[in-house]
Amino acid sequence: MEWASHDRRGDFSVTELINPPQITQLSKRHDAEMSEDFSDRLWILLGQSVHQLVEKYERHGNSEVKVSSDFDIGGRTVSVYGTIDYVDTDRIFDLKVTSVYTAMHGGRDEWTQQLNMYAYLYERTFGKCPVLLENYLILRDWKARDAKENSKYPPIPFVKIQQVRWPFATQEEFIKNRIDSHMQSKDLTDSTLPPCTNDERWARPPLYAIMQEGRKTAISVNQDHKRISGMLGELKTAGKKVWIEKRSGSNPRCEGYCPVSDFCHQFKMIKEGKISVDIGT
Repeated sequence: MEWASHDRRGDFSVTELINPPQITQLSKRHDAEMSEDFSDRLWILLGQSVHQLVEKYERHGNSEVKVSSDFDIGGRTVSVYGTIDYVDTDRIFDLKVTSVYTAMHGGRDEWTQQLNMYAYLYERTFGKCPVLLENYLILRDWKARDAKENSKYPPIPFVKIQQVRWPFATQEEFIKNRIDSHMQSKDLTDSTLPPCTNDERWARPPLYAIMQEGRKTAISVNQDHKRISGMLGELKTAGKKVWIEKRSGSNPRCEGYCPVSDFCHQFKMIKEGKISVDIGT
């Protein structure tokens, strides 16, 4: 949990820096116009409740640890701050409320970035840092039935991910680069802000499905068009009436999780079909 915007402790919070510059800038500029879905508030409340339980029952470390550091960016001193969920002698961990899909695909890159930024700020604040960086995931859409039927499905609605810890110099370089990117975006217009990358949009590639006459569900679905084409040829040789159906790629973050999608020029272009969302092809 970061400090609230009215209690800022520096120029940038860790959360602001790991967000794409486009999202951070649009959030600041359109704050008064933004609305919040009630269901989003429920997940926030769940996350806060988990944080409170950790703070109450975990006795071997410290929760809500505040860290900060200053950076020289082009002769200007810029301060970065954050609040770490939990720290003990062995680890820094951050709690996330997320989906089973995200957990089964190894989490998100920004979680690795966030924990490495925290590790750097912690070392700068306290002079040393625990070795392990971990995410504890609470799975909001976990289903017991799916856990019984799928051996790869999480057996309980909780997953721990150990993140790769970067060298101290790499952490510092990453933070400085993020500061630079955000500072360069401050004076740009909404329509000229740097677009979010595929990873930042959580983009999913298009899928190709083999459909068969008289059958409602696909015979096979895969993002590898060559593989699907090969299977199609084999089925046609066997006398099957089959064809390939392309299922468009998607941008889950833009479509359901970005608070400023209504003000985003890039997302508007995507919806109007002026920007392709196909990746991995």
